[in-house]
Amino acid sequence: MEILCISSRAALWEGLRPCMEARKYRLTVVPELEDGLRRLRNAPPALVVLDMAEAAADAIRAAVIEVLKINAMIHCTAVSGLSEKAFHDSMEGLGMPMGLPDPPGRQDVEKLMDALAALGVGKA
Repeated sequence: MEILCISSRAALWEGLRPCMEARKYRLTVVPELEDGLRRLRNAPPALVVLDMAEAAADAIRAAVIEVLKINAMIHCTAVSGLSEKAFHDSMEGLGMPMGLPDPPGRQDVEKLMDALAALGVGKA
């Protein structure tokens, strides 16, 4: 199963790739939102990660809504500089399993993989 990461920080995600691959996920990183949306239309991944650490909550929310307009069943998360409470309050109602801190580390990705497993993502 694929995780599509929309990020200008490919090197950061390359360092986290082994954590995802250990859980049988294939990571694809694209640099721009439009690239990710185009890819999403053609081949929906198991999860979309929006790496928007510098963006305001409204911009993150707008990007998540763009993803959900294409496929409302897709799981989505975002990297942000918001506190956990601020992230939850800003993204409420969008069905995001969790947010990721900036920068995300191995433990954060492990926690995300656990959340996906709890949702039944990746199970046959």
